[in-house]
Amino acid sequence: MDSQKGSTSQEKISFVKKNRAPNEKDIFTYLHVLRDETEVTEKIKQLSRLSSLTKQDLNNRNAILRRVLKCLQPYYPNCQVFMYGSSNNGFGTQGCDMDILFLPTPDYCRVGGEEDEEKPPTLSQVKNGEFPIIDLEKMGEKAQLLFISKIFKKHFGHTIFIPARCPILNFMGVKGRQANICCDLTCRNKLVVCNTELLKFFGSLDSRVIPLVITLRWWAKSLRLIKEAALSSYAFTLMIIFFLQNSRPSVLPNVNDLMDLSESSTYVAGWPVSFRQDKGSIPETANQDTEEQLLEKFFEFYWNFEFERYAVCVRTGKPLLLEDLKTGSNVGFQITHISIQDPFNLSHNVGKNLKYAFSLKPALFVAKDILTIVSVRVSKVGLECQTFKKGETGRYERMDFS
Repeated sequence: MDSQKGSTSQEKISFVKKNRAPNEKDIFTYLHVLRDETEVTEKIKQLSRLSSLTKQDLNNRNAILRRVLKCLQPYYPNCQVFMYGSSNNGFGTQGCDMDILFLPTPDYCRVGGEEDEEKPPTLSQVKNGEFPIIDLEKMGEKAQLLFISKIFKKHFGHTIFIPARCPILNFMGVKGRQANICCDLTCRNKLVVCNTELLKFFGSLDSRVIPLVITLRWWAKSLRLIKEAALSSYAFTLMIIFFLQNSRPSVLPNVNDLMDLSESSTYVAGWPVSFRQDKGSIPETANQDTEEQLLEKFFEFYWNFEFERYAVCVRTGKPLLLEDLKTGSNVGFQITHISIQDPFNLSHNVGKNLKYAFSLKPALFVAKDILTIVSVRVSKVGLECQTFKKGETGRYERMDFS
């Protein structure tokens, strides 16, 4: 299984490179613009403005979502599709993957670890009524995705089924010649949608949150802290949210407080997920730090954080002793180098994919101690780096290496 999974991942990488959109960006696209700003706060805001998904990007993604639904409805008349993750939580950047949740029925729910060895029917068997739709809707997530891959090959071309703890169907969504978007479709439960709504709400509470998250995610990606066999964008974003809950005064509330304010009671996969989404009911923060100050404090916070003793927990907004993760609703939580508890599924460690924790602390040390901004300009003679360092006045000054 591991070798199959590895080969499929390589196939996906090759597939994505071949079909990548011409307008997909990386951090070097923006550095030549950012070099003109000497204030770090303005760099953070500018990077967020330049790299965030545009209105047209979101329209393209919603068009793909509608097309996916249209392709599936002849076989799944009761199905639902949701766009989740970075494409819908406010933290997405241009060229990011599009995550889609497919539910055969509104109440469909699967959890990790369920056996799923069913053989999916053919398209003709479902169309001819040989395989009842009611039986199709009840299949496990693996069988669902294998069946859907047959549909997508007719509408989207090449698709890749990726076997994993949470199986994925990868395909290229196309909306116009300039909008090839790499899409990952899953089939499990609505917890991912609830997580997306929570992050989106956090991003709406304070104007500093989205620029800070986008900037820090660019930093983590450039150091390969966000990648396969490392932290996911979601896990790293929870780390940022947790820091903002622990800033003094706190910028963001904890999830428990939001859940206590909720007037409804909804459960997904056995976990309560209702929380108050009315900004007017949340007191404004008294924290007046600039984005630059928050950036510096983020690095300082996690440089001093004792990952060997505590887990990151946005549910309570407080460090959670690893010893306490062995009891109660936390049972099943897998303690790893960096433990980050999911805000709803308390038995899930979203940081468990990180294989090499030793790379994080040095990166934090360098960032907090230097906080150097490097601006790269492409010229005829190659790359010219202009480096800025904080001077005695507190402003960033260009360093002279001559």
